[in-house]
Amino acid sequence: MKTRILFLAMLAIAVTSCGEKKTPEHTHDYSCSTVKEATCTKEGEKECTCSICGDKITRVIQIEDHTPESCIQKVAPKCSEAGKEECTCAVCGAKVEQDIPATGHIYEDGKCNVCGAAKYGYKVVAANSLNIREEPSVSSSRVGEVSKGKTLLIIEIEENGEEVQGNTQWIKISFQADGKKVYGWVSCAYLTDPVG
Repeated sequence: MKTRILFLAMLAIAVTSCGEKKTPEHTHDYSCSTVKEATCTKEGEKECTCSICGDKITRVIQIEDHTPESCIQKVAPKCSEAGKEECTCAVCGAKVEQDIPATGHIYEDGKCNVCGAAKYGYKVVAANSLNIREEPSVSSSRVGEVSKGKTLLIIEIEENGEEVQGNTQWIKISFQADGKKVYGWVSCAYLTDPVG
């Protein structure tokens, strides 16, 4: 009897495994198709099938960003600060706030035309008086003079000008002469940083 039961059990195993189709071990190669598109309010869904063994899986498609339109500016952008605008999503109608990029500075003669920020900063004349030169060199023609304590807006910096008292840095400035704007260079050897 025991032999007969053992034989029947082995026969049952052989019959069930005999009809199975075995797929060799492999890495799945899925190709997917979208079943449900994602929107700005709901996730989507993809159904994927392995081309080797037919295994099926479902993958989530992440929620998409809103599609802003009909925007109204709430805060205007500045040179170095973003603005804000409120928009309506074209898909779901939700109100969406988004940044408006900062405009960036618009420099002319070393100073921003919009906010007044100095591109390179300021220097103060430390000498009793300082000659303004046509080029960054003491041998260049003198085009003007500034007095002690005068604050100068830096328009441009020349790192490799003629050396004066161990300093090769010169700055370009503008000044008024005979009712006209004139440009010239002064050596940083005679300048200090503003206080405060």
